[in-house]
Amino acid sequence: MENYIRKYYIPLGGLTNFGLSDDEKYILIFTHQGCGVIELETGNKIARAVDYMYPEMDIVEGVGPLENQKTRIFPYDFINNLIVFSNDKRYKLIGESSGIDVKKISK
Repeated sequence: MENYIRKYYIPLGGLTNFGLSDDEKYILIFTHQGCGVIELETGNKIARAVDYMYPEMDIVEGVGPLENQKTRIFPYDFINNLIVFSNDKRYKLIGESSGIDVKKISK
């Protein structure tokens, strides 16, 4: 089993969905307050849209650097943690209502 350590935490209010961009440079996040894009490696906030929330599909167009790009997102069920791995398994993202814990594999 891989050992992951916390890289950073993204505090949120009311997570509803999130996913990684195809190139895995960004996290696309939806909350009850809107949509945002975070740079995966640094945790920097890149873009935000308060008028874009509650996506109806699991593949959506993002905002900012993800505008006009399709990104797969996963719904948070408000009961269990939502866990998403990067394709290479270097990152493990654990979502809960109040935020996303971004972990990176330790070497």
